[in-house]
Amino acid sequence: MAYPSILLDEKEYQDFVNKGNFTYKNIEELAQNNNVKPFIVIGRLQKEKHIPWNIFSRKKVRYKWA
Repeated sequence: MAYPSILLDEKEYQDFVNKGNFTYKNIEELAQNNNVKPFIVIGRLQKEKHIPWNIFSRKKVRYKWA
């Protein structure tokens, strides 16, 4: 299921997904091209089940409640 994209160029994202080469370097490049942080791309790939939840999880920002 595709989700509407506000942060990522939809065509560029779909081309990226269709290639299926989800290395961190490629994720960083897509993020940089779209002026977002890599964890935005990682989160979307995980949500859409292109990569498992445990892949690149350490690269995502975590917030801790004080």
